[in-house]
Amino acid sequence: MSEVSFGDTCVTLGLLNSVQIEDLRRDVGDGAALAELAVERGWLDDDAVAHAWAQLFRLNMVPAERVDRLSVAPMILQILPADLIRQHLLVPTFLDAERRVLSLLTADPTAIEALKAAQTTSGASRLRLFVAPRRSIRSLLDRILPRAQPAPARNAISHEQRPVTVALETSPEYAALLRQIGSFESSQVEVCTTPGQVSALLQAGRAGRVLYRAAIAREIDADLAVWRESWADRPIGAVDGWGPASRYAISYDKARTFLLELLELVVVGEAEAGSPGDRVRRTNRLVKEIGAVLDLPAEVRDTLQIAALLADGADLSRAAGREPQGPLASARAMIQQLESPYPVTELFDTLERRLSGRESPGRHLGAEVLYTARAAVQVGVAPGEDPVSRLGADAARHHGPVLHALTEVLRRDGLRSQVATAGGSSVVLVAERDPRFVEQARSRLSVAGMSVVTSADAADTHRQAALVRPAALLLSASLPGMSNFDLLDRLRDDTRTQELPVIVMGEHGQNLATALERGAEDVMERPVNWELLLARLRRAVGRRTSAAATTAAISGQLAELSLVDLLQTLMLSARTAVVRVAAGAESGEVHVREGRLVAAEIGPWLGEEALHALVDLPEGRFEVRFRDGGLTNLKGSSEFLLLEAIRRRDERRGA
Repeated sequence: MSEVSFGDTCVTLGLLNSVQIEDLRRDVGDGAALAELAVERGWLDDDAVAHAWAQLFRLNMVPAERVDRLSVAPMILQILPADLIRQHLLVPTFLDAERRVLSLLTADPTAIEALKAAQTTSGASRLRLFVAPRRSIRSLLDRILPRAQPAPARNAISHEQRPVTVALETSPEYAALLRQIGSFESSQVEVCTTPGQVSALLQAGRAGRVLYRAAIAREIDADLAVWRESWADRPIGAVDGWGPASRYAISYDKARTFLLELLELVVVGEAEAGSPGDRVRRTNRLVKEIGAVLDLPAEVRDTLQIAALLADGADLSRAAGREPQGPLASARAMIQQLESPYPVTELFDTLERRLSGRESPGRHLGAEVLYTARAAVQVGVAPGEDPVSRLGADAARHHGPVLHALTEVLRRDGLRSQVATAGGSSVVLVAERDPRFVEQARSRLSVAGMSVVTSADAADTHRQAALVRPAALLLSASLPGMSNFDLLDRLRDDTRTQELPVIVMGEHGQNLATALERGAEDVMERPVNWELLLARLRRAVGRRTSAAATTAAISGQLAELSLVDLLQTLMLSARTAVVRVAAGAESGEVHVREGRLVAAEIGPWLGEEALHALVDLPEGRFEVRFRDGGLTNLKGSSEFLLLEAIRRRDERRGA
């Protein structure tokens, strides 16, 4: 509790004068009572009271206009009993389930007993308070918390007399879900968040049986022993979870992602690079990311992904040896048979008109996204490449905003690729048109810890080498498009590829010595000795990695690749790097070691606070250097650290 009083704070803020404060104190003292009397006399309004409380306890104040726009998930409201919320004007707004921190909106931060009751009931380890005007909270509650209809008295009596099932759930999030389910089903279930609450119900004779989640058995081991000894006649047992058939409840987002990925797997299968199925998958991914850039609603993005997976069924049918019945015929028939709730048929109608030239660009944004994504995949636009130049004259047929979104997606993909491969790439570009050899190379190199990118002609090989920046190039001497000697010359003349190690493979009798003279790292005759080839690749990759680790640096704008995306890429590729971020006069660093977040600093902040501040920066520049900065001030799971930073950023922006 602050040593400065509420009245003193009002004087400091100029809300009341000292004479008024003395007059009020003679009647009621100080604190909440003083605030209420000042409002009754018309000397203060609710906004001024909230301002004073926020200043006194250094809390964030939520203005009335923001409270009016606030929405609270039903599950969060279920964390506290409705009577506690209404009686004391305490609104739960957010639950940090990992740290067990409950955010509360309150009109009176001095209502200590009510706050203790909220903390005990929710099972939270800590409360985070926000202050808002009293009338705004009442208006919010009238909107989001309908008053329950009183049940007949005889039902209430029988409810009190009948033993209930006690469900012990120490997770506040799951406990709230259980209370919500119980209210829907009118079931006789008492949800407890602490063993002490269960003991109290057992002592009062209210517990008919006790259930607890098996995952928390170790936490309550001592309590279980006492309950089973003292109340041997009561059934006490564990369950796997609280959902149907003893399963946990599944969020809509997770279910949607799972079903879309399942649809992709069923439609496309395990596709190889360059196959029709691979093209369908790339179209699906582009559709999803372009929709996100354009901020399309989730339902529209889902529709686009379903359409993208089904629209190119003709290509898949052709690959399987079946005669297609038109570009969208089989997809349309499947959707009509399933009675899809998504408007995929209308999307197909518009797409067909666009493909036939009967409709101009921009009439249907969803169709434009699908139309442009398919075209980009068909011409082979690569990450980091400009789609307008790649599409050529056809670019004029595409809708401008969608092309702009595609450019942003490809630019971000290019930066991700550079971050994942620079300063120690393990990517090998295999330039070979024989699919059997490509499959062999993919299998052998993956076992050796290398990943494979493929190309099938000389021009595409040069383009991929410049964009992907692989660690080495495995080049067939019989690649179509131009002579390999001309390709080697072009690679050496390009500053992006002049240091790329190239191993040329050819048949016995081919002039492989000339390849060495024109800049090849090494040559090999077919049939390839894989052990020898892998040894030479490791030598080339290791030498390239050592040189790149000290010289590689990648920079860009946070608007192109956010810090979260950048850090996730470094974590997934298990890189070691120092990421420097600059925004105006502010600058800071995040240190990553073998894919783990180990340190952060900006201004006077270090560790988690610095990471939260850096993730919160909306714009600026970044630079990645692939070295170990030697700093360590972050502890715990990197995934949790990043998710917590994202959550706090979203919470601040939402407020």
